[in-house]
Amino acid sequence: MIILKILKRKIIVYGDGVELFRSSDLVGGDLAEEISIDIEGVLKLQIQFDTENYYDIGILLADAKLIK
Repeated sequence: MIILKILKRKIIVYGDGVELFRSSDLVGGDLAEEISIDIEGVLKLQIQFDTENYYDIGILLADAKLIK
């Protein structure tokens, strides 16, 4: 018997140390979703990937843009 564990991942975005966005649990095969975050006045932007297995992050930020 093979048991596959579905790894959950989250994307968390911080601006100047304040959490601005936290995704719901993401799993392989989820469709892409567009997000919009107000970063006006933010000097330091941090994008954190939170996963149950740090050897298999498996998150893709496609067409990421910072727009003024």
